[in-house]
Amino acid sequence: MSLELVKTDRFIDRSKFAVYDFPSLDSFLSAEKISTGIQCINDGGLPIDMHYTSASSRTLVVVFHGAAAENVRLPWLIGQGVTKDIGVSRLFISDPSLYLTPEVKLSWFAGNHAQPDLQHKLVQIVSRVAQAAGADYLVFLGGSGGGFAALKLSHAFPGSLAVPMNPQTLLERHHPTTLGKYAQHCWNGAAFVDLPRNIVTSLPALYAQGTPNTVAYLQNDDDEFHIRNHLNPFIDSLPPDAMVGLLRRPWGERHQPPPRDLVRHLMRRAAEVEGDWQLMLDTEGFITVAEYNGAYPRPGVGHLTDEVMLPGR
Repeated sequence: MSLELVKTDRFIDRSKFAVYDFPSLDSFLSAEKISTGIQCINDGGLPIDMHYTSASSRTLVVVFHGAAAENVRLPWLIGQGVTKDIGVSRLFISDPSLYLTPEVKLSWFAGNHAQPDLQHKLVQIVSRVAQAAGADYLVFLGGSGGGFAALKLSHAFPGSLAVPMNPQTLLERHHPTTLGKYAQHCWNGAAFVDLPRNIVTSLPALYAQGTPNTVAYLQNDDDEFHIRNHLNPFIDSLPPDAMVGLLRRPWGERHQPPPRDLVRHLMRRAAEVEGDWQLMLDTEGFITVAEYNGAYPRPGVGHLTDEVMLPGR
């Protein structure tokens, strides 16, 4: 499997997992069977690494990671703990752009110079896995940068559920140095403003076109940067009939994610309701956008400053 563009360490324990190598995306999409195990797709010289586990369920949970810490070993296939033993099929995806250089820790599953249409390819991949799993109900989970990917992918699947946690939604308002590193190292020295137009970088613009999915949006109350620069622009863009519920709570300082027990509980509820996402929102404390606007003041969009950001975010 020639992966000539990989410039970071990559470790897959073939003694622990069944590993399935696919020489191209087409070979994966046309595979007769997708079996439980690590799926490795060679796409343009970079691997799209995933861990798929099947279950006798009509629900598939797809998990995306956020910013990688310095000690993270690729592929990074997080979310297995909070989705364990809930009786659903699961797909954990590692962002292939992180293989290009150790300098990039966050790339939003948005693509790179070798995979300029990665966002579309992920839709194809999830569609194929859902078919293999016999899944009618799709749940997309992710925190921070992974929350951006969860919102983006869920929008492509009408009737699905997105569960973003402290997500970015409007990349142009994110940390400038993080954006600059992503553009420089993943797009051959380009500036962020010069990225290909086919790449979705604004979820407010995407969701303003219509909301065919349901969103259960979790936001830490102390994360001023993400509230002002990502949550508020997102909810301001929504059409009146958008099926979006918000859960804003004090979970810790700044970008602290929700407690694992809460996320695990919500994933179990998502499995139980079998596509009745409104029931989940109604019974788990989520409020509507109108209720949110009445409950919280709107300070507007603030300045992008290092002081608001946590290291590695």
